[in-house]
Amino acid sequence: MATRWTLEELTELDLRMQRSISADPQDQQPLSEPKGSKQAVLKQWLNQQRQSDPEASKLAKTISLSLSWLSFSLGAFSFVAGCSAAAALLRNPDSRLMNASNYFGVLVGLQVLSLLLLLISGILFRKRLSGLQKLLVPKQIKNLPSPLSLPVWSSRIFFSLQLSGIAFNVGVLMMTLGKGITHDLAFGWATTLQTTGERVHQIVETLALPWGGGYTPTLDQILFSRIYTGTPAALSHPSATAAWWPFLMLCVLFYGLLPRIFLSIWGALHLNRQLKNPNLDSPESERLYLQLTRKSFAFSGQPSEAASHKQHQKLPATFKPENPLRLQVDAQILPPAHQQTFTDRLKSTFEIDLDPRADGILKVVELWQPPLEETLRELRTLRAEMSADADILLLGVGLPSPQQSPPFQPPEKSDLDVWQKRLGELNDPHLGILPWRTP
Repeated sequence: MATRWTLEELTELDLRMQRSISADPQDQQPLSEPKGSKQAVLKQWLNQQRQSDPEASKLAKTISLSLSWLSFSLGAFSFVAGCSAAAALLRNPDSRLMNASNYFGVLVGLQVLSLLLLLISGILFRKRLSGLQKLLVPKQIKNLPSPLSLPVWSSRIFFSLQLSGIAFNVGVLMMTLGKGITHDLAFGWATTLQTTGERVHQIVETLALPWGGGYTPTLDQILFSRIYTGTPAALSHPSATAAWWPFLMLCVLFYGLLPRIFLSIWGALHLNRQLKNPNLDSPESERLYLQLTRKSFAFSGQPSEAASHKQHQKLPATFKPENPLRLQVDAQILPPAHQQTFTDRLKSTFEIDLDPRADGILKVVELWQPPLEETLRELRTLRAEMSADADILLLGVGLPSPQQSPPFQPPEKSDLDVWQKRLGELNDPHLGILPWRTP
């Protein structure tokens, strides 16, 4: 059963995971009994961390509350903007006919254009944030390497923007209805283009198709409401000029308000689906999950090596493989005569189960040679050939030592530092490096 989350909880999880990256895995407080899916384990860890350190919880709550206030402010501003825009377009101080084209172009045409831009941005930014979303997403989340809550923040902001669009259209409709009831709204139409009344009537009928053509100016009303320069409203036909404002209101309703309502419903459903089953597959969350559910190898126990491991934040702990590993070792590193001794030492020292048919890999590398870009490319290729959750364990050895069996020394701390830093660039939670130990 999926574990339902809230935006506040996912934000808090991001913040706490970012803190756990810089912490020593050995200092990670283990869960008593991690059970269930990754979602359940991470939520169990989140609840445990909240009891011991409430600061991240307070910050997440503040960030979430800021979005709520921002959404409320945008809605209030949009409602006032809708009322003001309608009032300005319905203002007629010189007692002349108001041009229906102006009302339609500003309050309907611009909204249709914004919906088209929204559709285009949805296609172009399916996996990225649009410019407006980048502006509204809190910087605490945008600055994280791979925040899990970012898609949910994107959906929440999309939903808030649709609510603002609803508030704008409600303001327009309320102001237009109020003016239509209390004032004599005299609309006409005018254009310098070579357009006939019949052509305007065809356009009006096409626009009225969504509501069945009712409350639409007839051909005669359109002909009698054409605006000529200098003609006052008193000389026009009252029935013709009064027929426009119900039609314009319905245009706002069907081309402005209803699309926003449908988009807000879709946004709410999408947001709810994301909260029920959030994507928790970032390298950081996978690494944390492995830390909570799997035992990690101990290093040689020397404080210098433990400190070295702690310095490199991106590289996960070297987890004890759950499944057998396939040994990969170059004959130049380990001659065939030493391989059986080496294999026996591995099994006894690290308790590693080796199987030539296994999917996971134990690869012996010489840490005294610095990792080049070619090394990272080989590891990326190796990962592409394996399953995403298969372990790749690098066993780092030091300089050759023919007097020893196996014929190499443990790696130097400085060499281990360099390799850890470079391997961290791969962001592979199932990749680990383990230094060779002397018997």
